[in-house]
Amino acid sequence: MRTLAASHPAYHPYGYHRGAVWPVEHGPFALGLRRYGLREDMLAICRAQFDLVRLFEGYRLPECVAGHPRDELHPFPALYPAANSPQAWSAATPLALLQAMLGMGAAGVGWQALGGSLVARMASRNPRTGSARGKRTRGFAVLARWR
Repeated sequence: MRTLAASHPAYHPYGYHRGAVWPVEHGPFALGLRRYGLREDMLAICRAQFDLVRLFEGYRLPECVAGHPRDELHPFPALYPAANSPQAWSAATPLALLQAMLGMGAAGVGWQALGGSLVARMASRNPRTGSARGKRTRGFAVLARWR
């Protein structure tokens, strides 16, 4: 998603806030789409970001890329000349995309440890029982245990 729609009169694909694409924003977009049941839209964002990351050495995302439409003239994103690459804040994007694809959400504010267990509230529930996959502890699915 661009910082400004291509239909807007001020749009420019190389405009930092007028059309560039910022990878860091796509993690929260994917999480929000998943939360509201827009799975296909969420998967489209994830696919586009994974296509993007393959273009960069070490799979390290840049600060932003040019906001050209994906078409025959632009089959892959164009580099934004002044972008920091890699960009530290963009490193969180693949983790948020993975969280959205798996349907995982943190329990409370951030991850919580309850009695030696890493737990998370799961978005993917069994339709018959309403429970998340895995053992339940205080209403949360146990993802890992340690001693």
